[in-house]
Amino acid sequence: IELETTMDAESVSLVLDAQDEFHAAAGYRFSNGVRYYSNDGASWVTETVVGSGNLEPVIQLDPAGTPWIFATNGVLYDREGAATWGSESVASSAVLKQDYFIDQSTGVHHILWLAQFGADRLIHTWGTPGSWSEEVVDTDLTYDLNTFSSPYLSAAMGGDGSIHVAYVSNSTAELKHAVLRSGTWAIETVVDELEKEIYNVKLLVDDRFNASHIVYQLGPEIRYLNNTTGTWLSERLDGISVEQLTAEFDSRSRIVTGLQDSGYALQWNRHLWGVIEASETERVEPF
Repeated sequence: IELETTMDAESVSLVLDAQDEFHAAAGYRFSNGVRYYSNDGASWVTETVVGSGNLEPVIQLDPAGTPWIFATNGVLYDREGAATWGSESVASSAVLKQDYFIDQSTGVHHILWLAQFGADRLIHTWGTPGSWSEEVVDTDLTYDLNTFSSPYLSAAMGGDGSIHVAYVSNSTAELKHAVLRSGTWAIETVVDELEKEIYNVKLLVDDRFNASHIVYQLGPEIRYLNNTTGTWLSERLDGISVEQLTAEFDSRSRIVTGLQDSGYALQWNRHLWGVIEASETERVEPF
């Protein structure tokens, strides 16, 4: 199903509701802003959330099923009604990269974001509309935007309420992990690699152990980390360079990776400690 034919989407965020209907936000090139797409099972809805700007959105649903979008202009948008979006500025400075989720038990919004230009730092903003708090998580960051235009960051919440975030720091050389438990952040460098670039980072949290699982690209390889045992374990999943990479758990707690390679092939793999149990490849023609 082709939803948009007149503009070129640069970033897309997707979430499913309780009825498995999808809600998506797309950021468009050439300062065309952000659009929202949804389907109620009978018809498609397309709405303009913000009409201008080169923005990257992340969409989430609150416990009532209302869509919210946080974009790299530091603004949080909520769908107040059909084609009506409210907005509130919640970030204290320009946003370079972000991830965003809503605690489904409390309705509290959590935004992890990298501040842009001259004051490189990782920030955690949380709260509810009209009442926000902010804390600096990490200041030991350096981004050379002349050579590295898009740092990577991925965050998630554990079943115990812990907050986990994986992010690339010092341009492309380090992969860091931070976790918030009982009001205290613990930060560690889990990969320190000077010879290869780290990118396409995706973090998942296993609710059984409240442990982090990280899939990322290291040079020409897809790598996997987890700290289920309390110590970081690492393995190679695949030897391929990709343009895009994402990952999720399936119902058997296997890691499912989806990737787009440089030849515009989409591929899905299921991994159980590095063994590809099933794979499917779909060719997508270059534009």
